[in-house]
Amino acid sequence: SLIEKMAIIKRELEVPTDMPVQQAVSRAYELMGWQLGETPLSRAVDRLFLQVSPDGQGPGPGPGPEQAQGPGQGDAAAASSEAAHDISREGMGSGAHLSPEEEDVVQGEEEHINEGDNGMKIPEEDHEKLLKGVKWGNRTDCTAYIKRINLEHFNKRVHYVKNGLAGESGYILACTCSACRYKVVIRRKRFSNPKIASFFWVDVNTSVLRHDVPACTSFGKASVRFLCDSQAFRAQLQKVQGEGEGQGQGHRMTAKELQQLLKESLGIDTTISNIYAARMIIEHGSWDEYESSFGKFPAWLEKFCQDNLASLGVCESFEDGPQKGTFRRAFLSCGSVIHHVKRCGLRLLRQEVFPLKHKWFTGKVVLVEGRTSDGCTIPLAAGLFAIGRFVAEDDTEESVKFVWKQLRETQLGSWINESAGKLTVMTDRGARVLAGLQSSLPHAHIVYCTTHLLKQINAYCKTQRVPPLVHNSNKETPGSEDLFWKAQAASTESEWRRFMASLKEQNPTAFEFLQEVTPKLWAMHAQQDCIALEQGRNFGPVDDSTAGPTAETEVKTRQKLAKCAGPLDFFQRLARIWADALEEARHKGQHFASFSPPDDVRSCFVNDAIWSEYTDLTEKSKLCKILEAHKNSMLVDVFGRADKDGLRPKFVVSLSRRQCSPCTHWHQTLRPCEHAIAASRAVGWGSEGSKRLIERLFHPVWLSENFVASVPPPSFVSCRIPCPESVKTRDDFLPQPPLKPAMAAQTDELQDVDALLQNKRKRRRERGGEGRAGGEPELLNGPNGDEDAARLEELYTTAGNRKKTCKVCGSVGHNKRSCTAL
Repeated sequence: SLIEKMAIIKRELEVPTDMPVQQAVSRAYELMGWQLGETPLSRAVDRLFLQVSPDGQGPGPGPGPEQAQGPGQGDAAAASSEAAHDISREGMGSGAHLSPEEEDVVQGEEEHINEGDNGMKIPEEDHEKLLKGVKWGNRTDCTAYIKRINLEHFNKRVHYVKNGLAGESGYILACTCSACRYKVVIRRKRFSNPKIASFFWVDVNTSVLRHDVPACTSFGKASVRFLCDSQAFRAQLQKVQGEGEGQGQGHRMTAKELQQLLKESLGIDTTISNIYAARMIIEHGSWDEYESSFGKFPAWLEKFCQDNLASLGVCESFEDGPQKGTFRRAFLSCGSVIHHVKRCGLRLLRQEVFPLKHKWFTGKVVLVEGRTSDGCTIPLAAGLFAIGRFVAEDDTEESVKFVWKQLRETQLGSWINESAGKLTVMTDRGARVLAGLQSSLPHAHIVYCTTHLLKQINAYCKTQRVPPLVHNSNKETPGSEDLFWKAQAASTESEWRRFMASLKEQNPTAFEFLQEVTPKLWAMHAQQDCIALEQGRNFGPVDDSTAGPTAETEVKTRQKLAKCAGPLDFFQRLARIWADALEEARHKGQHFASFSPPDDVRSCFVNDAIWSEYTDLTEKSKLCKILEAHKNSMLVDVFGRADKDGLRPKFVVSLSRRQCSPCTHWHQTLRPCEHAIAASRAVGWGSEGSKRLIERLFHPVWLSENFVASVPPPSFVSCRIPCPESVKTRDDFLPQPPLKPAMAAQTDELQDVDALLQNKRKRRRERGGEGRAGGEPELLNGPNGDEDAARLEELYTTAGNRKKTCKVCGSVGHNKRSCTAL
């Protein structure tokens, strides 16, 4: 252990035993004549222990300072040497023929390589055995190998220096510290026969392969290529990713945490930007992996539908045109989730349309979500649509129609029909999105998501250079945002007009924006036929008694799916979300369990939380007062609990419409508030018994009778996710070219890390008066000729700058702030 090693070091070097560990290590380094620098504590202790250990395990005293070899570095060095030999064999070529003179030269070099190779342990301070006799096919691999072994062994950095060698005959790499003599002379062997490939090798006789440790102050900085090749770095990323997949969530280490981990475990320094770039490359894979995923996707989709009963998967490709044979669109629904939502969910659906952007794949997602009676949101189905370089217009409306058409083919089809009852669908505010939804579900009550509507109001205010809506915690003087929420939750038109008038005084621009939105799409007073809205904030003179239970904050499905690398990755993540949701529902023990409710009030509710809420509100309702003159069979004036001044707020309860104003709790959550319970008992609803009272106050979704009374098949309580490696690959199903021309130029060189990070193939532009007239930019010469040229002229100015592109409508020339499509 570290304590035992420090005890031996202090005894051998006569360092005071009561000295702290860090000071003792610094003192020991001074006695040995070494420089501590930024060496990690564990490595410094190991180095001292191997030097002074009395049992002879250390390297022993020597003429100069020795550096201990860390655990596993001998194996890494041997592996690096073997890899370098493999590179040299590839560089020579399999069909090379040597002349007799050249065979003698190569044979002599090989004999020189094998001289003195007695299998001894390679001293860490000397690189002779790692570089002697190794050959590389190109200069890039040679430089990368030398830099890597310096980082692994010494945490040193080497760079190219000017020398007397010509560029064709070789070059020199030296330590970045001017006081250090470390120098690697690399020479290039060329043959007179052009069929024989040349190679690079290290001249160990003229090189200095030992760092001057006391005088050398160089510290290495690992490059992106080094991190991508580092097995330790890859293992750490895979470990974190595996923990996240197994537990549903995992700690994603930041770049700074990875930097500290590399420093402590391997003693390697690097920059934050290099760590971030290397992690992106490792996590998103290469172009070959991306392209092969499209070939596996159709078979994976078919396998998923076979393993999960009542699931529907659709995968289509373009049949003609320049995109023939490439991915067009896909749809997937899970039968288990639909079975669960049909029997345990509210008749409230939500539709989201959002973009999907990757360095190679650009697409659009139409996601349909359902809501269970306990407030959980779960995706029902999703459609993924590719956006290619040859798409002429926005097809959002057709995409929405496609998703709902496929949903009608599933078991949800009968549930969303008009004959099944009232249905509410929440959606984003967009002309094409709304048109597609109205065409697919003409009988549904379409409601805008008020949270998104608030964001759009603030965005509009920003374009008009006015302050956005603000919240004020003082209830006596509500802010403009509070007035917006009060207007949305108003139960009568007169209240809505009053709040809107107050909003107009504080922010006329926001009032002008809301005037163009149909009240039925966002205001409560115009949605009397709607069943429920999304559980949100309650406003008005409310206190702790009127506020409903707050649902736990969930990670939105959109955030989990927004950064997927293609269709296969997207639907795999969606399947994992389904599996987690079904597992959570199964653990609750109600949604899929067979039970016979006993004869008590508690068994009427879907869970104990609703029963506890009802019991608590029943006790509070006894403190409310109702005057005989203020009640009739369906409309009751309830005076709530008195405040500290003895005043009682007035609440108007409509038993026929299930509303309480200004409380809003009853008609928003479909669960009665204390005022509704008091009013119902005052008019005699409780005379028929507690169960009958509960049935009249609560919506059926909160009652146990609405749940499945029998155990479904095992396939309906889980989601099986096929392994992509177990399906066959199709050669006729390919991805579309990347949307950006710069990415298209990189697809042939994506295996090279340097080419991925720095796109050196920049477009050359001729100056004005030379070649093209007026300084017109020289366009890329792609395989599609005029189509590429037209696309580039549309997206770029004559000066080579990228034009504005709207993220809402996709048009060129304006952005989302000035878009008129909203």
